[in-house]
Amino acid sequence: MELIPIGRFAQRCRLSVKRLRHYDDLGLLTPAKVDEHTGHRYYRPDQARDALAISLLRRLDMPLPDIAKVLSGDLAGPLHAQRERLETEIQHRRTLLRSTEKLLARGLRGPEVTLTAVPERRLRVVRASADPDDFGASFAGCVSQLAVAFERGGVPWRPPLVGLYPLDLDAARVPMAVGIEVDEETFAAELPSTEPELLPAGTTAEVKHIGPYEDLSLSYHALLSWIYEHGHEPSGPAVETYLTDPAGTAPEELVTRIGIPVGQEQR
Repeated sequence: MELIPIGRFAQRCRLSVKRLRHYDDLGLLTPAKVDEHTGHRYYRPDQARDALAISLLRRLDMPLPDIAKVLSGDLAGPLHAQRERLETEIQHRRTLLRSTEKLLARGLRGPEVTLTAVPERRLRVVRASADPDDFGASFAGCVSQLAVAFERGGVPWRPPLVGLYPLDLDAARVPMAVGIEVDEETFAAELPSTEPELLPAGTTAEVKHIGPYEDLSLSYHALLSWIYEHGHEPSGPAVETYLTDPAGTAPEELVTRIGIPVGQEQR
């Protein structure tokens, strides 16, 4: 049987010798023969089909473990998974493009910031941990759990929803909470799957964000910049109050109030 040296095989399959060696190390494409004296690798002509498939799928950015599944005969599963990854990436890029266009239109300063004296607030919350780049799924899970708890407890559902987020997002998973403001009786009651959360009275720097939740980072930038420029110290957590129902409101018309508690001026 004809065996092809790795250099010539690489040329045939539009792959580099370095990549072929890497795929051998991973067990993805093993040479038909390795010379025990020289270490030179040789391939069968029929291995070109797998090598070309690897080249094609890598151009589609398919992860190597999924390519291994394709080579073993599972084509549909990895391709569906890759399509979902690409759709997610496209949506992410569209969000970045929209944010870039808004910055071009308005600059970095963003919405007006106000200092507000806020009263004490009592919440019942559901807690979770989330990827700081994608709070959406965790938020939706918290809302669902919260709704079930209130329904089972016979407690009326009183919007708006409130989200609590740490100021420091430098972690793979960060704690978050979603809740509803309640009266003293509900705050002290047993409501399974929820916890009481007391937001103390104090001074809060606030902005009103109008637009999709994906663009909240723009308003956070404006809010935190204003806080530091005016000599305040943020004490957290950030409190997001969702003033419109996303089920019946266009993304561009969603209204979210963002508040960050602040200490005394440092100047």
